[in-house]
Amino acid sequence: MTPPRRSPYGRVVVLGLSWEGHNHRLLHGPVQNADQELNMVLNAFHSYGYAVERMLIPQSSRSRSQFPPTLERRLVQFTSRSVSTLIVLYYQGHGHVDRHGHLSLSNGNGAHMHWSEIANAIINVRCDVLSIVNCCNAGAALRSVVSRPNYENHIKEVMMAVPTGYKTTWGIASGFAACLEQALRNKHTNWDRNFDGSPWHWAEAINRIMREKGHRGGQVGVRELIRPPPSRAGRPIIMSPKSYC
Repeated sequence: MTPPRRSPYGRVVVLGLSWEGHNHRLLHGPVQNADQELNMVLNAFHSYGYAVERMLIPQSSRSRSQFPPTLERRLVQFTSRSVSTLIVLYYQGHGHVDRHGHLSLSNGNGAHMHWSEIANAIINVRCDVLSIVNCCNAGAALRSVVSRPNYENHIKEVMMAVPTGYKTTWGIASGFAACLEQALRNKHTNWDRNFDGSPWHWAEAINRIMREKGHRGGQVGVRELIRPPPSRAGRPIIMSPKSYC
C-alpha cells in the first residue's frame, strides 16, 4: 500500500461550473439529475481537504455576457500571495462544435457560451489551474489553446472527458463523472507505486476504470492550455490530498 504524497499547494479550491436551467433529468436510475452527480464529484474532491464551491452560468443572455469577467474575479479571489494555490475548475453540461471547430458550451435549452471565454478568464489568473471539461466534444477545447508566451509563470492544463466528435453520458456507472469520482476515492489513501498525481496519471486512472466498466467511447485526454514557463518544465500540476490517513 503506497500512501499518496501530500498536496504541494497551500490552498486548493474546486469550482464546480454548471448551467442555470439545464435540461439534465432522468426518470429512473441511481442518479436522478446532473446536479446530483456533480455533487458526488465535488464531495470526492472535498474529501481531499479541498475547498469546494459551485457557480452557475446564467441562462439569460444579458447576465451571461457579464459572466466571464465575473468568473475571472472569483478565480482571482481564490488566489493567495502567502501560499501557493491550485484551482480545479470542473465544468459539467452540454458541448458542441461550432462552424469554426471551436467548443461551445450549452445548457441544452438554447443558452450558449464559447469555451474560449472561460479559457481567457483562466489564463489571466496568477496561480496553477486545472480545468476539467465534462461535456460532449470536450476535445474541441484544444482549439482554444493559447499560443502567446506564459507571462504568469503558472501552469494551466485542461482535462477533456472525450475527444472531439464523441459524446459523454452522465448518470451511468461508466460515464466520466462516475469514473472520476471513483478514481478520486480509490486513490485517496492508496496510490500505485508509479502514480504521481499529475493530470496525465489521473487521466490514465479514469480511462482504466472506464474500460473495466465496459466503456467504449473516446479516451480522456490532457493538454496544456498555455505553454508551461521554462521555470516549471518537468513540474506538472499535482492533485493529491492535503491530508490523509
